[in-house]
Amino acid sequence: MTLGECAFYKKDLHPMLPTLNFVLRPANFPESAPGKGVRLYRTPAGTVAVVSLLGQSGYPKTHLPSPFFTLEGVLDRLRQETAHVLVDFHAATTAEKGTFFHWADGKVSAVIGSHQKVPTADARILPGGTAVITDAGRTGARQSVAGFAPAKEIERFLTGVPDRSEAGWDDLTVQGIYIETDDSGRARSVQPFQRTCKEVPHEPTGNDQED
Repeated sequence: MTLGECAFYKKDLHPMLPTLNFVLRPANFPESAPGKGVRLYRTPAGTVAVVSLLGQSGYPKTHLPSPFFTLEGVLDRLRQETAHVLVDFHAATTAEKGTFFHWADGKVSAVIGSHQKVPTADARILPGGTAVITDAGRTGARQSVAGFAPAKEIERFLTGVPDRSEAGWDDLTVQGIYIETDDSGRARSVQPFQRTCKEVPHEPTGNDQED
């Protein structure tokens, strides 16, 4: 699981981040921040490195080092461990994502965009062998407004009165991409997917509300 600009908004999560090896916060946060932004994962097919990075455009509450320089600073070490490096690039603008894609082409196996919360139709492999997509989508209610119940979002637009959003639970769906790589770490194929979840429907409670 990769986080983004809201990684540290919930303070009760801070002490847990160093203990959760399946959760990554952006690597361009300072080393002193809780958690890790880069990890190696051992799989039956070999070792995979995963890097989480946060873009700089459109995030007025964060002032982090360049994701370009941050990735460059860890690549040599990662390549000593594996040729398969996956980057989750959490960025607010397609311009920054597109620029990063072409800069990273040939350096990593894939750059997977996140933040927009909807899957985009531009999955492709760049000339250097890096698979990219502007946004792989999200896991949650497809019949929603970026995961929130539509009724509350409509009310806010019609009245102009601020109110807390409510989590949506209709048509739960997993969205993402399949990536196939060769032994050198170059992407061979990339294919978006959507799969309906089979979990028992959840009844929203007051604890599900978010700002």
